[in-house]
Amino acid sequence: MKLESLKVDGFKSLVNTSLSSIANLNMLYGYNNSGKSNILKFIELIFRAKKQNGDSSSELLNFWDGIVENASFVFNANTNNDTISFEFRFKVQKSEIQLVVSTELYTEIVNTYFVGNNHDYIQVIIKGEIKKLNFYSAQIKLINVKVNARNFYGVGEDSNPIYLGYVADDNPNELLLEYRFDVFQSVMSLFTDSVLLLDNDRYFGKEKTEFVKYGELSPRNFNRWLYSLSMNPETHSIYKELFVFISKFKVTLAGNPELKECEANSPFIKNELSFSQSQDELFTMFESNGKRLPISNFGTGIQQIFYILAKIFSSNAKIILIEEIELNLSPKYQAEILKHLKELIAENKISQVFFTTHSKYFNFRNDFSIYEVRINSDGETTSSKMPAVRKSFFAVKSLE
Repeated sequence: MKLESLKVDGFKSLVNTSLSSIANLNMLYGYNNSGKSNILKFIELIFRAKKQNGDSSSELLNFWDGIVENASFVFNANTNNDTISFEFRFKVQKSEIQLVVSTELYTEIVNTYFVGNNHDYIQVIIKGEIKKLNFYSAQIKLINVKVNARNFYGVGEDSNPIYLGYVADDNPNELLLEYRFDVFQSVMSLFTDSVLLLDNDRYFGKEKTEFVKYGELSPRNFNRWLYSLSMNPETHSIYKELFVFISKFKVTLAGNPELKECEANSPFIKNELSFSQSQDELFTMFESNGKRLPISNFGTGIQQIFYILAKIFSSNAKIILIEEIELNLSPKYQAEILKHLKELIAENKISQVFFTTHSKYFNFRNDFSIYEVRINSDGETTSSKMPAVRKSFFAVKSLE
């Protein structure tokens, strides 16, 4: 799946804010506090799995009907509006839908919703809103979903949901009508947790030896997560797959002898990993130049690349959102991580990347879509697609 466009009104600084003509690789730039992070955080907020109620023990289910927790300050402060509205347009491969429904039901979907579409993908439009419940929580609800311009979900006059409205109203199909909710839920499940946000808190800290579940990777438990993955017999094969995945990050050394010398000690060259413990603190150790050293010895930039790749590997997300992709990375390594992300897109490991940046390096690139994000005096964010970064953005007229 690929996100083609989005509109949002009422989330933090995002008032009638939109992105259109979205590409596989997308850069958002602008001054601090202009709203770049708000755009990424809103996309992630919508598509993360939600709980059906405020009970902390309740199960995470789908993205489209549930509670938005910690909602104290997600609504725009200036509008006094307790509702956030949104619209997302996606291209979804027909083969993706085929994977989540039975063969019989897929045939009926093709004969109803895909009529007149000769592409290998269809457009899905998702409209909805988030309404404040109280100071701490809000409720997300869908208003309308269209598949190939045909009604797939709606809300009736009695506020009850209408599943597969096109079938019910215009093109009766007994099998789809019988399984209308199951079909709707299966197709919409493609979007749940389809987005991964890597915010700018990507720094490792001290860790004790404790086991961590596979789906709970964070910068605060990176060493423990690796250790748990390695030591658990049920996940050890995944651990080995992870390092095959990470080892594909290859830095281009041609014509750069200084970089070649630097990379000779890189843990990406030799993935001989082990663990060490000292005074209850756990260390991830790598072999480098005949020595066994903790990952912290290789610098924060290397740690960040490891974390980004491990997080992508452990997620089922197809759309990756990265805040300040340049954190702790030299221009060369900014180029290398971007190159690697493009390779992952080409290999269909992921489908899209959005990243925010203040790096001057990206002023010289034109191989991705560029969006300038601004904020006006009323605290409202706008976004404009640009052919290139404005020269004045990186101009420094004086140093104080």
